[in-house]
Amino acid sequence: MAGLPKETQKLKTACFKMLDKFMPGSGLSIEVACNLFGVSRSGYYKSKHSKPRTSAEHDLIKQVYVNSKGRYGYRRVCDTLNAKYSLTINHKKVLRIMRELGLKSKIRAKKKYFGINDNLFAANVLNRNFYSEQPKSKLVTDVTYLNVGGKNHYLSVVLDLFNNEVVSYKLSKFNNVLFVLESVKSALQQINSKCILHSDQGHQYTSKAYTSLSQQEGIVKSMSRRGNCLDNACIESFFGHLKSESIYITKVNTYEELTCLIDEYIHFYNNERIQSKLRKMAPIEYRHHFESKPGFF
Repeated sequence: MAGLPKETQKLKTACFKMLDKFMPGSGLSIEVACNLFGVSRSGYYKSKHSKPRTSAEHDLIKQVYVNSKGRYGYRRVCDTLNAKYSLTINHKKVLRIMRELGLKSKIRAKKKYFGINDNLFAANVLNRNFYSEQPKSKLVTDVTYLNVGGKNHYLSVVLDLFNNEVVSYKLSKFNNVLFVLESVKSALQQINSKCILHSDQGHQYTSKAYTSLSQQEGIVKSMSRRGNCLDNACIESFFGHLKSESIYITKVNTYEELTCLIDEYIHFYNNERIQSKLRKMAPIEYRHHFESKPGFF
């Protein structure tokens, strides 16, 4: 029935289902019963042994969803099917199939941020220009807290604006300057040229130790305006993904379990989680394409 109009296909499918219910106990032959329902005998037999054309798409969509551990919504599932499986499929169809299968991404609610404008410790050099032409030329960093077992733990992350790659990260039980410096030093070890490093005005970034490290390494220090999260929106967005796609949907009870969970998610984020703005590639894959194929971009 592949070449028939959609409505005709539906009508014939309905006839075959009615025929299945009618046949038992009717005393009629298949040929006579098919004539009564206006369908061919060969078509009836074919309908009983053929697998729905969409079953392969259903299976593949479910596989992509499961592989993402339920993190992907229909748009990212669609992008994965297009990019990784060379399957041409419309995002509306993916949405319909995911609804049929009862698959729904655990997505966080969008938040709006408001703040006042003032700079006390460094200029807002980045000034919301989040576009970067070269890897590791514009970095952003921040700290977020994660509550496990009623206790807060702290995660410091350094993100590359070129491809949204997590360059370094450090988890700590204490919200002090030391663990922030460790994550920043780890990132700077991977950089050969001068870069911008943007942060908010948290106490770690206004400390003498952080200022001294910035001067020593020759990095351009940039800071958000006080209370204005949008000035560091990219890393705020990453923290949102981390929490909604990992922390909030996985129960952890210990610091060690939290460490493993963060390691797993950041590996997934850097190596597997495709992004539309990165031509439907994961961050590291995108950087490798850029470095190996100069004319690709």
